[in-house]
Amino acid sequence: MKNKLFIFTLIVFLLFSLFTGCKIQSVEEYHKAEDAVSQENLSDTSKDSSNSIEKDTSSAQKEDKPSSKTQDESSKDKASKTEASSDKKTAPVKSISEKSKTSNSTKNSSTTPSSSKGNGDTTDNKNTNTSTPKPTSPNKNTSKPSTPPKEDSPQYVTLEIRVDTILKNYDKLDPALKSEKFVPSNGVILKKTKFPLKEGESVFDILVKATRKSRIHMEYQGADKNQYGSVYIQGINNIYEFSCGDLSGWMYNVNGSYPNIGASVKKVKNGDHIQWNYTCDLGRDL
Repeated sequence: MKNKLFIFTLIVFLLFSLFTGCKIQSVEEYHKAEDAVSQENLSDTSKDSSNSIEKDTSSAQKEDKPSSKTQDESSKDKASKTEASSDKKTAPVKSISEKSKTSNSTKNSSTTPSSSKGNGDTTDNKNTNTSTPKPTSPNKNTSKPSTPPKEDSPQYVTLEIRVDTILKNYDKLDPALKSEKFVPSNGVILKKTKFPLKEGESVFDILVKATRKSRIHMEYQGADKNQYGSVYIQGINNIYEFSCGDLSGWMYNVNGSYPNIGASVKKVKNGDHIQWNYTCDLGRDL
C-alpha cells in the first residue's frame, strides 16, 4: 500500500508539475500570439488602406474616362457643326474676309499718318524745319567790337644822391665823417635808380622809397615843426646840416631845376629825374 501511495503521489506531483509548466508556457505563448495578432492586424489595415486608395484612384479614373469621352464627343459634335456651317457659308465668309482685309488695309493706311502725328514724327519734322536758320544778310549798321581799353603802363621816376661839393671842401668836413663810408671818393651815395611812381606822390615820398630800399640812413623834420610848411631833410647817410660849414645842407632838384618849395609839397610825374645834392655854400656851389 505504501508503495502504491508513493507511486500515486509521484504521479500526482508529475501531473501537477506538467500542468503548471503547460500554464507558464501557455502565458508566454499567449503574449507572443498577441504580438503576432497585432502585427497581422497592422498589416491587414495597411493592405486595406492601400486597397481602398487603389479603388478610389481606379474609380476616379473610371469617372474621368466618361468625362473625357463626353468632351471628345462634344468636341466632335462642335467640329461637325462648324464643318457643316463652313460648308454652307464658305463663299460669303471669304468675301467678307476679303472685304475686311481691304477695309483694314485702307484704315491702316489712313491711320498711319495720324499715328505718326501722335508719336511725334511731325514735331521732329517741324523742329528740323525750324532749326535750320535762314541765311541772314550782314547788317551794315552793326558796330565793330570795341577794343578793350589798354591798361595804364607803369610810371617811373629816377633818383640819385651825391656829395660832390664835400670833396671840394673836404677840409671843412666834420672829422668824424671823413670816411669812405660816409663820403665816397666818387661823391655818389646812391647812383641813378629807377623807382615806381604812384599818382600824387611827392619828391619826399620817392626819397623815402629809395633810402628804405637801399638801407641808407635818412632823418627829417616834420612839416608841423618848421616854418616852411613842408618836411625838412636834416641828414642823409649821417651827413647833416652844418656838417661841412655854416652854410651847408641838403637840396634837391627835379630835372635840373631847384624849386622854392619843400620836398613833401613838390609833386612829380612820370619820367622825372630827382637829384639830391649836398651844398657847402647855400647852393651857390651847385
